[in-house]
Amino acid sequence: MTTANTQRVGGPTPPSSSTGSARRVVTLRRIALLAGAVALFYLGYLALWAYGMATAALDLRRVAAQVVQQGRPTAEALSQAEASMSTLRQGLEAMDGALSPLAPALSRAGWAPGIGPELAAAPGLLALGVAAAQAGDHGLRGLAPALRAWQQGDASPAMFLEALEAGSPELNRAQEAIARLRERRAAVGDVALLGPALRAPLEQLDGLLPDIEGAVGLAVALPRLAGLRQPQTYLLLGQNNDELRATGGFIGTAGLLTLHLGELVRLDYRDSYAFDAATSYVALPPPAPYQRYMLMGVWRLRDSNWWADFPTSARQAEAFLWHEQGEPVDGVLAYDQTLLEMALRILGPVDVPAFEERVDATNFMQIIEVYAHPPGYKEDTREAEDLRKVVLPDRKAFVRELADALLERAKALEPGQWLRVAEALRTSLREKHLLLYFHEPSVAQPLAAVGWDGGVRPPAQGDFLLVVETNVGYSKANRYVGRTVDYQLRLGPDAAPAGARVTVTYRNGNSAPARHCSAEEVDFYTADDSCYKSYLRVYVPSGSIPAGATGLSSALEWFSEGEATVLAGLVVLPPGETRQVEFAYVPPREITAGSGQYQLTLLKQPGVEELPTTVTLVAPEGGDGELTPRLKRQVVLRRDERLTLPLP
Repeated sequence: MTTANTQRVGGPTPPSSSTGSARRVVTLRRIALLAGAVALFYLGYLALWAYGMATAALDLRRVAAQVVQQGRPTAEALSQAEASMSTLRQGLEAMDGALSPLAPALSRAGWAPGIGPELAAAPGLLALGVAAAQAGDHGLRGLAPALRAWQQGDASPAMFLEALEAGSPELNRAQEAIARLRERRAAVGDVALLGPALRAPLEQLDGLLPDIEGAVGLAVALPRLAGLRQPQTYLLLGQNNDELRATGGFIGTAGLLTLHLGELVRLDYRDSYAFDAATSYVALPPPAPYQRYMLMGVWRLRDSNWWADFPTSARQAEAFLWHEQGEPVDGVLAYDQTLLEMALRILGPVDVPAFEERVDATNFMQIIEVYAHPPGYKEDTREAEDLRKVVLPDRKAFVRELADALLERAKALEPGQWLRVAEALRTSLREKHLLLYFHEPSVAQPLAAVGWDGGVRPPAQGDFLLVVETNVGYSKANRYVGRTVDYQLRLGPDAAPAGARVTVTYRNGNSAPARHCSAEEVDFYTADDSCYKSYLRVYVPSGSIPAGATGLSSALEWFSEGEATVLAGLVVLPPGETRQVEFAYVPPREITAGSGQYQLTLLKQPGVEELPTTVTLVAPEGGDGELTPRLKRQVVLRRDERLTLPLP
C-alpha cells in the first residue's frame, strides 16, 4: 500500500493553535479596554451629572433648614425648594434613562474586584433614587398650598386645612411614589456587601421610610381628621404604664375631644371611672383571666384594652362608651405617661394655678401620684361608701387641669419648638407611646401599614414574636420590674424548624415586704406594689404546636387570637425575686422556607420602654447530632424590628 503525502501548495503557512489563541486574547483585551474606556467616559459623564443633582439636593436641605429656623417659610424659600426638588427629580429621571443601556451589563458585574457589588446594585439604586425624588417632588407640590397659607401668618386653621385639601391629588401621587420606593428598596435587598458610602444612606432610608409613609398619610387625612367638613369626635385613653396592660397600661383617665374647622370645640377629660353609667349599664362578662386572677365581676371602659391588637381594644372601648354614655366617636387615641414626659420636656415647666403647682418632666409623676392616691386610698377597710368617696370623686382633677395648661402652652409655641414637637410625635408613634385608631379606611390603612395603629399583624413571610404582659395585681408594680427575652430557634435537616423556646427573665426591683403575694389571694385594697402579678402572653406564628412551659404560677394555656397562636399563663413575682418563665413550641415549617434567609419580626408591646432581646439559631452539627449555636443577634427593642439572618 502506498501512502500519499498531502502538502498545501502556495499561500502562507497556517498559524499554530497557540498563535491563534494569543491573537484572540489580544483582540479580547483590546475590546475590553475600548469598552472600559467607553464605560468610564460614560460613567464619568453620569458622575458629573450626579454631582449636579447632589448640589440641587444640598440646596434643598439648606432651604429646609432655613424654614425650620424661621418658623414660617418665606415665599422665596418655598419657590427655591420647589425648583430644587423639581431639578433633582428631572435629573435623576434623565440619568436613569441614560444609564439604561448599561443596566444589564452592570447587573452582571458583581464579579469585579473591589467595586463589583456597587456596580451590580447601581441600576436598582438609581431606580430607587428616582422613586424617592418623585415622592419628594409630589409631596412638596402637595404641601405647597398649605405652606403658602402658613407663610401668610394670619391664615385661620380652616384656611390652612382648605389649602392642604387642595394639595391632596399631589399627595396621593406622593403615596404612590412611596409605594414604588418601598418595592425598589426591597428589590435592592441586603446592603451588607455594599460599601459604607452606599450602605449608610440605605440603612437610614430603612429607618425613615415608615415615618415618611405615615406622615404623608396623616397629611392627606388631616383635613378630615380636624373636622374641615364636619365635626370629628375622638375618645382619649390615658394609659398608666406603671400598671401595664396589653395596649400600654391601665386606663386611669379618659376624655372626649371634638374638632371642627381645625379648632378645638370640646375637651371633656375625666377619671375613667366617671365614664361608668350612673344608673344602669349593659353588663358584659370580663375576659376569663380578669375573672380568674382579679375576681372582676363587671367589665368597664377602664379595663377595655384587653387585646394586644389596639384596633380591637379601641372598638371595645367605643362600645363601652356608647352603651354607658351614649357617645359615638370617630376614632380613639391612646397614650401613656412617657408621651406626657416628652411633652413636658418641650413645653415645661407648666404652672397649674388651680393646684398651685409647677410641673416639669422631672416631677410630674410624683405630683400626679400625690393627687391620684390621696390619704385613704386603698385603706384596708370594707367601709365602701366612705372609701369610694375618697377613691372616685375627682382624684384625676389634677391631670385634667394639667392637660388644659399643656394645651394653652402649645398654642404659644416658639417657631423652633415645632420641630421638637414633630420629633416627639414621631418617636412616640414609632415606640408605641401614642396609638391612633380611626374609622375612615382611607385614614386607617396608611397608619396600619406603618404600625402606628398598634395593630398585631404577623408578617406574610417569616417568623414573628410578641411578648405581652397584663398586670392583674391591682398594683403599680411595673415601675419596679425589669425583663429580658431570649428566643432560641432550633433547626433540623434542610433548615426546617425543629423547636423554639422563648425565655422571659423577670427581676422585681422592689424588695419591700408585701402583705400577700400568691395566685390564690386577690384583694384590691391590700395589694402592694412590691408584688407583681402578670398574665403573660407570647404571640407566635399561627399553626405553632405548644410543647410545654416552666416557671408559670398557673397551668399553660394556648389559643388562637387573630392570625397568631398564643401561649399564656400567670406569673407571680414576689418582692426582690428573679424568675425565668419558658415557653416551648414547634413553629410551622413555613417560617424558614424560601430564600435561604431567616426573617424574624419582633413586635414591642406598647407602654414598655425597652426590651433587651437575644435571638439564637441553633442547628445539629456532627454525627452525634449535638446542637451548636450558629448565629446570635442581640437587640434592645424600643420599637418593632425585623431581623434577617442567613440560614446555616
